[in-house]
Amino acid sequence: MIFQSIIVVALASVGLSATYDNVANIPDLDWDFIIVGGGTAGSVLASRLTENPQFNVLVLEAGPTNKNVTNSVVPGLESHLANSRYDWNYTTVPLAGLNNRSVPLQRGHILGGSSSVNGMVYTRGSSSDYDRFAAVAGDEGWSWDNIQKYFRKHERFQEPVDNHNITGQYDPAVHSTNGRVPVTLPGFLHPAVDNVTIQASLELGGDFRYNADMNSGTPLGLGWLQSTIGHDGTRSSAATTYLDDKTRTRQNLHIVTDTRVTRVLKTNGTKGLDIRTVEIRNSETAKPVLVTASKEVILSGGTIGSPLILMHSGIANADKLIEFGITPVLNNTSVGKNLTDHPLFGIILTADPDLQAKALELWNTNRTGPYVQLTAIDHLAWTRLPSNITDTLGDPSSGSNSAHFEFILGVKVVAAPGIWVMFAVLVSPTSRGLLSISSNNPFDQPMIDLGFYTNDFDLIAAREAIKSAITFSNAPAFKNIITGLIGPLANASTEAEINDIIRNTTISSLHPVGTASMSPKDADWGVVDPDLRVKHITGLRIVDASVMPFVPCAHTQVATYVIAERGAGLIRSAWDGTGIRAWYKMTSFVCSTFIGKALVCKMIPKFKLVVVATFFSVGLSATYDNVANIPDLDWDFIIVGGGTAGSVLASRLTENPQFNVLLLEAGPTNKNATDSIIPGLQSHLANTRYDWNYTTVAQTGLNNRSVPMQRGHILGGSSSVNGMIYTRGSSSDYNRFAAITGDEGWSWNNIQQYLRKHEKFEDPVDNHNISGEYEPAVHSTTGRVPVTLPGFLHPAVDNATIQASQELGGGFQYNVDMNSGTPLGLGWPQSTIGHDGTRSSAATTYLDGETRARRNLHIVTDTRVTRVLKTNGTEGLDIRTVEVQNSETAGPVHLTASKEVILSGGSIGSALILMHSGIANADKLIEFGITPVLNNTSVGKNLTDHPIFSVMFELAPDSIDLGPWANLSADPDLQTKALELWNTNRTGPYVQLTAFDHLAWTRLPSNITDTLGDPSSGSNSAYLEFVVGATPGAWVMFVLLVSPASRGILSISSNNPFDQPMIDPGFYTHDFDLLAARKAIKSAVTWANVPAFKNIIAGLTGPLANASTEEEINNILKNITDSGLHPVGTASMSPQGADWGVVDPDLKAKHITGPRIVDASVMPFVPCAHTQVATYVIAERGADLIRSVWE
Repeated sequence: MIFQSIIVVALASVGLSATYDNVANIPDLDWDFIIVGGGTAGSVLASRLTENPQFNVLVLEAGPTNKNVTNSVVPGLESHLANSRYDWNYTTVPLAGLNNRSVPLQRGHILGGSSSVNGMVYTRGSSSDYDRFAAVAGDEGWSWDNIQKYFRKHERFQEPVDNHNITGQYDPAVHSTNGRVPVTLPGFLHPAVDNVTIQASLELGGDFRYNADMNSGTPLGLGWLQSTIGHDGTRSSAATTYLDDKTRTRQNLHIVTDTRVTRVLKTNGTKGLDIRTVEIRNSETAKPVLVTASKEVILSGGTIGSPLILMHSGIANADKLIEFGITPVLNNTSVGKNLTDHPLFGIILTADPDLQAKALELWNTNRTGPYVQLTAIDHLAWTRLPSNITDTLGDPSSGSNSAHFEFILGVKVVAAPGIWVMFAVLVSPTSRGLLSISSNNPFDQPMIDLGFYTNDFDLIAAREAIKSAITFSNAPAFKNIITGLIGPLANASTEAEINDIIRNTTISSLHPVGTASMSPKDADWGVVDPDLRVKHITGLRIVDASVMPFVPCAHTQVATYVIAERGAGLIRSAWDGTGIRAWYKMTSFVCSTFIGKALVCKMIPKFKLVVVATFFSVGLSATYDNVANIPDLDWDFIIVGGGTAGSVLASRLTENPQFNVLLLEAGPTNKNATDSIIPGLQSHLANTRYDWNYTTVAQTGLNNRSVPMQRGHILGGSSSVNGMIYTRGSSSDYNRFAAITGDEGWSWNNIQQYLRKHEKFEDPVDNHNISGEYEPAVHSTTGRVPVTLPGFLHPAVDNATIQASQELGGGFQYNVDMNSGTPLGLGWPQSTIGHDGTRSSAATTYLDGETRARRNLHIVTDTRVTRVLKTNGTEGLDIRTVEVQNSETAGPVHLTASKEVILSGGSIGSALILMHSGIANADKLIEFGITPVLNNTSVGKNLTDHPIFSVMFELAPDSIDLGPWANLSADPDLQTKALELWNTNRTGPYVQLTAFDHLAWTRLPSNITDTLGDPSSGSNSAYLEFVVGATPGAWVMFVLLVSPASRGILSISSNNPFDQPMIDPGFYTHDFDLLAARKAIKSAVTWANVPAFKNIIAGLTGPLANASTEEEINNILKNITDSGLHPVGTASMSPQGADWGVVDPDLKAKHITGPRIVDASVMPFVPCAHTQVATYVIAERGADLIRSVWE
């Protein structure tokens, strides 16, 4: 018993003040949501809903707390949970298909529900399962592509506890490492058993072929088991992960255990069937307590519990209810029907005792005692029936990549050494059962009829499973190991005998679903709509496994997590920001009623006023424009720069309410910046207060011209002023990041989670059909930043462009989605613009109203950080203090962080702060009169940017219809109309930046790179980007050199932080780039000469039209090239311990304690992409790296 006591102390030492064991003890609050059931789904909902601090949530769990339950914590003790107080102790009725046997149906009666008592197997099922969910429910939101975000949101893949090499045992690209629920591979291997299992798979192939990851959407084959067990060797349940200590300390979450909900009731004073009240009775004699939610009651009682509550509440088959003396409230004959579960039985074979002894010895070395049971089970296999059976009898599975049965493979080494076990599970059964009440007393046991083998197809499948098991055991790998079948099946010869044995040995695999099935909206069957609202009732949803219309070919906990995560999203989408929406409706009514006819409402300036009122109506009390006004708090983190990266960090770090975060932004707020909000007005932002108004030094490669370097001087940084192009780059770009830094965390596969975490793909504002314009599987719809396709098309130009791509092919071949990791070819651009036609910046998305309302986030705008300083009283080079100085004459203010100072000033700002702080090339600093603090010669070096120039072709007269808005940029009347359209209903040409609807990404001819070398990151990376479109009189191709060889340098010009820096991008200082630019011109001419443009393009125009020699072309290029405004690299990452670079791969500044740099400056090279996506990725991963240290 001492061991259990140790576990109790170690794992459950924190008192959680908002958890009660009696409903009488809860505070008298207005509950927004009441969640009935704190199981797998209910725990997820409680966590996700209380992320909004405006929601008060009450969770009512019938079972006890999971605190101190050692048998739940320790995976090897799972079998001790059955028939205990942590089990509902259900038993089925006698099942006709099991020779009238009743079987146990264990369900979790504990906080965390069945996730706290189950076998912890982590399987998602097939892509077809979810696609069939979508088809059955009539909602594509349930499809495989669209639920990817929920897999990633809940899963946190970890190394197994034994830290063995897992290469080849799973596919990292399939998994998330950033979710809530730790998942891992077996952490105590059984080499003798594992080796022969894999050998047999390789020998047999076919149905038992090796599958590197059964959770990829195609589970078929044999692979390594994945489980909801953490790297620390403990069970990962919904209670330990979603209701962890951090979540339970939220003041808006209250959990009551040991509390039974018996009914849901119509709420007093409401019209229609409005059910938001629950009845609580903890015993048959106890007086009922009624509790009401203002928004919704959510049933998460599971496949058994939720429909039972409905039945006792009068919501079920009215005739049956009357039989039990229950007054019907709603006649729904689907409630309790469609009960589906996976039948399970064992196939046992004799094995070589010597092999078993070795496996037992391996386990017993450090795992002894009676707590060990089916230990040597490290593999699962998923197989299909022969096609001749499904062709004849039909296919009950969801599709050709779905299994008909699962085999759980291994050795039983304690109860009966010397046997090899294959548990067979029928995972696509055709039989259906029924759940019903047995009386009108909610405390009486229900009648659970699983209906096993009531359809003969399932018996046929079971017999085929036995044949497959024998085939597997006959593989050469088992020649000297398995001697043959034992047990009842060994002597069965006839079909009737085998059927009888199957009926006598089958039990439930404990995966019941379907008793409150989803169906299409307005369908006359089913219990809930696809949004999980109970049909014909207001105020009530069901979110748990009961809503699945069929059982997936998987253990059901993953699908339940997905349902809960999406359910939370659906609920929050209905209720988040309801206060703001109500305000907007009120002000719209006032304007239309009282001032709608006023002359001022008809003036052009009104449109910007409307934008301001609509988007910035909420006062955000934690935003200041002077550092003198901030509260006197102990800051955990100080973020210098509220740009793209800084906004992400501020949002992610303050998700932890224990962190006090101060965000210091040099520019003004993004509030009221209409030219930032409206995409079509982006060009108005240059040379304003929202621009740092940098200019480069004279560029030798540009004939000594200086060019502007626009950078965002505004909350949201350059994401608030840029061209909004959303391009990720190539997979090779990120793999080169990983190779250069020596950190695989930066690789393409491993940053997928961050791409999905920040992106929220939406339909374009014009709602045109976007099939074939992008690849849904590539994108996330659940992140922060809305992304979409062009919302104001230019049909004549677009059609000619696509036709030219099809005719030319090659470098201009059509690419359905340039963000797949392989951008090469021509495709539709994606932009950070929402379905509402507004810019999506880091400020509008990560620093939205909900985030800014957090009490632990304080934002100061118009505040300049000039230096970072060694913190008083610290040893070594410990820098956690910033110096704030808002003008040359203002006195400096010093602020200190207890944990970290994070520089997010961008590729110009962060490096300049380091230099003025004495952290750079010591010799150069001394020249400017700055005392060196750390000699790092890499600071400011490696400045890299994309040069841009245009190639223009004359349009033949009247050759192409550019539409009525062609002269928008030059016609004030059109501009007024465009602005009016945007303000009225978010339509018209201002919903996007330009009339350029396509991008193309191409490489140079291989003979050039073979001779001169390849500066790109890999064969799927581009050298050239073409922005393709037409303007009045000209077809234009803007060209960006996206894999430049030239490098520049950033430096200070004096010891005054307010003086302009010296920015030298080094354009064309490497001859390779001029060669690439000339090749780009040739490619553009080739493009213009395709048949699609025969009667449209007349020929080159502009300065390039008359250039013939290489020297002339070079000179023109030097005269017309500008910055692509994608500077990176001035504080580059390098490997840990490297003698070059500015930050380590974890973004900590080298040789310094306290500061990190998290922005585009850390990129070691510029990706073949517009850089905002890579910056979002760096910020999202940077936030995780920081939180992993301090949480």
